Amino acid sequence: MRLAFPIACTFLVAAGCAPSRRLVPPAPPPSPRAVLVGPTLRQPWTQYRVERPGAAPLDAYLSNTSERRPLVLLVPGGDCRPLFSIVVRDGKRRLRVTPLFADAAVENPPAVHIGAVERHGLKSFTDDPGADLTCTAERGGIGKRERVQELADAVLAFSREPWVSEVILAGHGEGADVAAGAVRALGGHGVSAVGLFAGAGPTRFFDDVIEGMYDQDFRAVKQALDDEARLAQRPDGGTYRDAPVEHTVSFALDSTPLDDLRATPVPVFVAHGTADTTASAEGAEVFVAEMLRDRGVHVRFLLLPGLDHDFENAGGESWSRPVFDAFLEWALSSDHATGTTVGLPAR
Repeated sequence: MRLAFPIACTFLVAAGCAPSRRLVPPAPPPSPRAVLVGPTLRQPWTQYRVERPGAAPLDAYLSNTSERRPLVLLVPGGDCRPLFSIVVRDGKRRLRVTPLFADAAVENPPAVHIGAVERHGLKSFTDDPGADLTCTAERGGIGKRERVQELADAVLAFSREPWVSEVILAGHGEGADVAAGAVRALGGHGVSAVGLFAGAGPTRFFDDVIEGMYDQDFRAVKQALDDEARLAQRPDGGTYRDAPVEHTVSFALDSTPLDDLRATPVPVFVAHGTADTTASAEGAEVFVAEMLRDRGVHVRFLLLPGLDHDFENAGGESWSRPVFDAFLEWALSSDHATGTTVGLPAR
């Protein structure tokens, strides 16, 4: 006689045992997705919305086409200024563009899509906030982890678009920390190359130590190391150098670009000016030297004599576009050759 129930169920019918069914795998969790909003007040920039399950959506602005190309996401530094804002000068309204290299999307655009993601709580194409660039939990966020998650969500969203062949990250200043953190958060997937511009290095206290050593101010050196030891205890609340302690701890102690990218499979490009007074060139040199200890890591270092944090020389002449072009040429190459160049790239 053929049994209608599994053998185990012959003893459990009274307990409500049901006939066996084919197990259906659970549906995958929803992923972030990019939604086209429409054109902006300034061409060629188009607005998108990054919808994130369980989190607030983010604005993103791209200069893109329907052609399948790499997407370069620019990651600005630490000021809580919108990506695009309106400045009124002499009765005329002008557009201020925050991300370094964004002009590459307007003048002689390269064969890539270029975009940037707005920090939560900020709104582009509104009046410029002026000197009020203070970050709060509601306006731009305070810690590194939040910024990293927002960027990682954007990478996941845009990498699914049919017109995106690969995603490349370009972080400037504090944005370099965020870009490096996103690579780590994504487990090395989803990003084909990352650029750290005026932002690679070990803990930021290293820059304070270097400055004190050059000035022969050994009290300043001691103070920097004492401050690091104190903040390493993760004090709750307060400020450090006019910034919330949480911000300093998350960017200088919880993780650094060196922690995030050590042994990464993602090729890394570093560019730093020797006249940078915001982040030391010595820090970038330490980063590169440490990265080169790992076999198989692709690291390209561009040391730029006489250029400052924004890649301008003493006369105010900008080299940001040649630096960006050098990065793109390397990031889009097939071999991502490791090496160091000292000197300014060709204009």
